[in-house]
Amino acid sequence: MAHDFFFLCPVCLAEDSIQHSRCTVCKTQYKFKNDQLVFKDQHWSFPDYFRWARENLKIKREIGENKEIFAEFSGSESPDVLRVSNQAKLRQGLKKVNISGPLGLYQRELEMPREIGEGLLVFLNQGFSFRGDKIMLTFSFQDITCVTTNSHYFEFKIKGEPYYQIDFLEESPLKYELLLRKLLLNYYAQDNKTPIEFQPRVIFQTREYGKPANFIHPQKETDLSIHSRILRSILLFILRLFFRIYLKIEITGRETLALYSPFVCVLNHQSIFDPFIILAFLSPRIGFLTKSTSFSKGIERYFLKLGLSIPTTRHQTDPEVIRHIIGYLNQGIPVGIFPEGERSWDGHLQQFKHSVVRLLVFLRQPIIPIKIENAFPFMPRWAKFPRRQNIKLKVKPAFCLVPDIFSPNDYRIYLESFFKEEHELVA
Repeated sequence: MAHDFFFLCPVCLAEDSIQHSRCTVCKTQYKFKNDQLVFKDQHWSFPDYFRWARENLKIKREIGENKEIFAEFSGSESPDVLRVSNQAKLRQGLKKVNISGPLGLYQRELEMPREIGEGLLVFLNQGFSFRGDKIMLTFSFQDITCVTTNSHYFEFKIKGEPYYQIDFLEESPLKYELLLRKLLLNYYAQDNKTPIEFQPRVIFQTREYGKPANFIHPQKETDLSIHSRILRSILLFILRLFFRIYLKIEITGRETLALYSPFVCVLNHQSIFDPFIILAFLSPRIGFLTKSTSFSKGIERYFLKLGLSIPTTRHQTDPEVIRHIIGYLNQGIPVGIFPEGERSWDGHLQQFKHSVVRLLVFLRQPIIPIKIENAFPFMPRWAKFPRRQNIKLKVKPAFCLVPDIFSPNDYRIYLESFFKEEHELVA
């Protein structure tokens, strides 16, 4: 299997060729250090490599090893074929799963993926298709409402249909997310339109604020049953033991959390372990927004319920989540949100989602930024195992966003400033 993140060789530009610390095409040796890619005595930071790979990834693929497959799809009937993938499995959110939240705070039905066929992804000038012996689906660019990656799957949403996922057996899902984004940019440029976000929805401009919610006055705080609380305490104890094998934790500003009830905390997202680190070392009573596919299995659902998690979809805006958040806040339960919408691929802060900024304004609750430092090298999104690391948790002063004073984009920039380094702010 090729590397999810290092999908383009800096020496020979071969795609999905870096395996076991070597390019299988040009035979160049690579070393992956905590925060760098090293080859031929050159050092690349992960953000520098990611920026370079995005710029040098070509939409039209050289035929190369796919010569026979490419010729099959690029005959007289299909002259506009840009590239053909290697073998892949197509999944769609056709399975329905009912989820009940802790304390009866929510009940909802979620879409879970189910495999529907095997074949090849074919990119065309005006759309793309998935073709196999038993399946033939065609999608137009104008119907795409979301483009993202979910775990090691390439994920997209078509208007009016359950979301799709593609599992590439020999290629990076991130590569195809970037390719489809480039194709969409080219497609909409014909109408002088430029998407500013691709997940959870493809949008072209920021929207105005909705009517803000009334200030929430929490009822008497409630909690899980005694049995569930005991089990949650045991799990948190095990988490602390596990993290202390790998991590040295430094916390500043913890006292801010005790000043407000309830509150909404916003965090940068560097590692799959981010919410668990917060629950284990900072506050065990925060309900984090968690992608719905994490609830696909019964045992995972049970533990996420113990952790007070709130399921949310990554491929479309989800109005039900707002009701669940308000329900939590009414019970005095703080809510944790990652405004980037997904984990960082390269350790750098991603632009905050405009929908999250509008939500924070709508809620009119105390907002507490919690900056997580050095969690990315502990467990990068593409890594299989954690590494020893010193992690800092910095709890910032609380504030509230009031509608109609500044624009949504101004508030987005303000929120991002809590998570950027000083030299980035100066720049």
